[in-house]
Order: sequence, then C-alpha cells, then structure tokens
Amino acid sequence: MAQTYEFYCERADEAAALADRATLDNVRERELRSEKNRRAKPPRNG
Repeated sequence: MAQTYEFYCERADEAAALADRATLDNVRERELRSEKNRRAKPPRNG
C-alpha cells in the first residue's frame, strides 16, 4: 500500500477517534501521540 498524504490523514483521524472513545488514560495518550505524529510527518517518496 502506498503511504500517501491521504493515508496519513486517515490514520490520524482514526487515532483521534480512538482517543475520544478511550476510557484509559494511557490509551488516550498513546492515540493522541499517534495522531500528532501522523499529522506531523509527510509521507516519503520512494
């Protein structure tokens, strides 16, 4: 699967949704870190 900008945006959106639904603090924090990292890193070409 090619990791495109859209791919990273979709994964970031999923992480944000999981963080919103998380009941455990460590899970919420993990998903928020994941979202932040996915939005910050542009996909590599090649």
